[in-house]
Amino acid sequence: MHFEPSEEQRLIEKVAREFAQQVLRPLAAERDQKSQFPERELMQSIVRVHFPDLTDRLLDDCLVAFYSLRELPGLRKRPSTSELLDWIAALRRSGVDTARLGLRLPFLGTLVKNERDLEVVAAAVGRRR
Repeated sequence: MHFEPSEEQRLIEKVAREFAQQVLRPLAAERDQKSQFPERELMQSIVRVHFPDLTDRLLDDCLVAFYSLRELPGLRKRPSTSELLDWIAALRRSGVDTARLGLRLPFLGTLVKNERDLEVVAAAVGRRR
């Protein structure tokens, strides 16, 4: 069997490559040196490259939850960009109701990989209720 990307997949690849070279690459060395994580505005652009049809509400809700998780004290490994993208993909594919993301985080294991970190998150969520 031989698989070729569709025209849509080629277009997405082209847009992602251009975005990476024009927006991410110039900032990468400085961010690495300073150990800086992308701020919300840049992360929003990164997500839009991967999910151009994502609703503004879902994107905002996901980013609020994501950055809230990253700020929790005691995490051994804070969620990364790739984990955010995986989480959004899981939310979209599952058809789960995302209207109340602030109160619950479906597919939390796509964002938080470490079992101890999952306990930290569960304790924090329990305090918010």
